[in-house]
Amino acid sequence: MSSMSRSDKWNLEDPEIRDMIERLKSEIAVEYGITLPPDGYWGSVPSKDLGTIGSQLKKRLPLVIEHQKRSQSEKRRVRRKS
Repeated sequence: MSSMSRSDKWNLEDPEIRDMIERLKSEIAVEYGITLPPDGYWGSVPSKDLGTIGSQLKKRLPLVIEHQKRSQSEKRRVRRKS
């Protein structure tokens, strides 16, 4: 079994992935009734709330990225057939 974690496979420097993470953090915060920081600085958010967001992000991000990869590969297949 590979010792590489999932996060090692993701290019976290990719602006698309960073934007996706920020959107997911905001969505999760809203779902759990956590107040979004108006200035974008998450350091003032209580640790318990950040833990909730982080654990949900860890569960959802692989699913979202996998879905995105599948969608992109399907679009490529459709273009090839045309």
